[in-house]
Amino acid sequence: MQTKTQTAGHLGLPLTFRSIAAYSQASPARCALWYGVWAAACAVLCVGAIHRAWIPGVELALSRLPEKVSFRDGRLGWPTPHPVVLANDRFLSLIVNPGAETTVDRSADIQIELGVRELRCRSLLGWMECPFPAFLDGDFGRSSALPWWDAWKPSLLMVLALVLWVALLISWALVASAYTGPAFLFARMLGKPTTLSQVWRSCAAALLPSGALVTAAGMAYACNQITLLLLGVFWLGHWLVGWVYLIGGIVRFPKASPLTDPASTPDPFATAVGPHPIETKKNPFHDSRK
Repeated sequence: MQTKTQTAGHLGLPLTFRSIAAYSQASPARCALWYGVWAAACAVLCVGAIHRAWIPGVELALSRLPEKVSFRDGRLGWPTPHPVVLANDRFLSLIVNPGAETTVDRSADIQIELGVRELRCRSLLGWMECPFPAFLDGDFGRSSALPWWDAWKPSLLMVLALVLWVALLISWALVASAYTGPAFLFARMLGKPTTLSQVWRSCAAALLPSGALVTAAGMAYACNQITLLLLGVFWLGHWLVGWVYLIGGIVRFPKASPLTDPASTPDPFATAVGPHPIETKKNPFHDSRK
C-alpha cells in the first residue's frame, strides 16, 4: 500500500516539539538558514558576555603596565622581581610574577599569571601552564600596548564571533550526526515514516534550544547573576535539554496516511445507477404482425 507523509507545520523558532518536527519536513536550504542565524545570534551574545565579564580586566591591566616591558626570545623582561597584580575582580585576575614566589588568588574565577618564560592559568578545571613562544619579541609597555589594543579590539571581537559561529555550526553538525542513528531507530519504533536526512535535520534543530540555554546562562554569568560553577551545571544540563526536545519532536513526527481506502474505493465494474440490467435477445423467428 502506498503512503504519503503529512506536513508537520510551518518552520519557525525551534522552541516547541511541533517546530522540531517541522524541521524534518522543511527543505535543507531553509534549515541551513535557520541554523546559521541561530548560531550567529548565540555567537554574538557569547562575545557580548566575554566583553562584559573579562575585557574590563584586560583593559585595566593594560593601563597599569609599566613603560619598560619587553619579550626577548620568549622571555619576559619585567622591571621588578616582585609579583604585581594588574587586575583583580570576580571574573579575572591578572598577575605578573617574574620571580619564583607562589601566588594563589581565590577571589577570581580565572587567574592568569605571567612568569618569566611561561603563562600559567588557574580555574575550576585545574592548572595549566604554557611556555611563551620563541618568536615573541618586542616592547609591550603601556605606551605601545594601549594604542595597539584600541586599534585591534573591534577586529579581534569580530574574529572571535566568527570563530564561535563556525565552531557552533561544526559542533552541531557533528553532534546531530551522532544522534541520528538512535533517533532514527526510535522513530521507526513509533512507526513514523521518515528518512535519515529528515531525522538529521530534527536532531540539529533540537540542539538549537539547548545552545540558547547555555548562551543565556553565559549572559547571566556575565551579569553577575550566577556563579561559574552554576554555569558549568547549565552546560552539562543543556545536553539533557537537547534530548528532551529531540524525543518530543520525534513523537510529533507526522504519521503515514493511506492514499487509497479499500472501503471508500468505488467498484470499477459498477455504475452510478447500479448494475447493468440483463438484456433479452429478440427472437428472429417471431412475427411482429401477430
